[in-house]
Formats: sequence, C-alpha cells, structure tokens
Amino acid sequence: MGAPVRSKRKLCHARQLTLLAHFGDALTLATFKGRFLHLLIRQTPNKPPWALTSQDRVVWEAVTHEEAFVAFTSLPKAVAFLQQAVLHNRLIGISKVAKFRRDVPLFARYAVLLNPTLAILHEAPHFLAIDPHLAEASDE
Repeated sequence: MGAPVRSKRKLCHARQLTLLAHFGDALTLATFKGRFLHLLIRQTPNKPPWALTSQDRVVWEAVTHEEAFVAFTSLPKAVAFLQQAVLHNRLIGISKVAKFRRDVPLFARYAVLLNPTLAILHEAPHFLAIDPHLAEASDE
C-alpha cells in the first residue's frame, strides 16, 4: 500500500499551523472574521495606472514565506510591516498593497500567514504570481 493521501486543503492547514508556531499570532484564516485581506505586491512594470499602455503586460507577485501568502487583516497593519521591512532593507520593490476578498479561491489553494512579524524575513522573501483581476477595486 502507498502512503496516505491528504487533501491539498489539509496540507495547507497543517502548513499554516506550523508557520503560526514560528512566526504568526493566533489568528488564522478560519478564525479571522473580516471580509478582506491585504497582500504586499511587486508589480512589473512598476508604473502608476495612468502611465500603463496597452502594450504593457502587468504582472503582480505577492510576497510569500515558505509557500504561504504573507497577508494582513488591515491596510494599516500591512503598511506598518512594509515600512519596517523597507527600513531594515528586507523588502525592496514592493509597489502596492492590494485588497482581496477573503473568499478568493487563491486563499483556499495556499496557506495564509496573517499579520506576521518581521521575523519571517530572516531570509530573502519569495514571490508568487497572482492575477491582478482578483483584487478589489482601489478605495481611493
């Protein structure tokens, strides 16, 4: 007989619990009651929306840590983390904080690390390409 097969959702949940033990607070996607999550985004090309042309192919990459999205429960928490990361030269090239509904299928496929501390950036961050159309429209 082969090894037992676990669903991807169970693996994501197990991975999230492992990450929480090391870097996060007790908040998980299951216990979080809010409607939105905020992700740190590196956009290529790094241009404001009005400067983009039809020839520009926009690519968004979200910051991850060990295959888990680095996400925040509010914009102020995301900005505070980003400011500290930039001051300590741990994140470079982040050009956006994008808002996503918590029920976006993207968060069912990958683990989510909510409101982490800077300790997760003890090594170079990783990035995962995401579809910009999954984000909510800007509140501006």
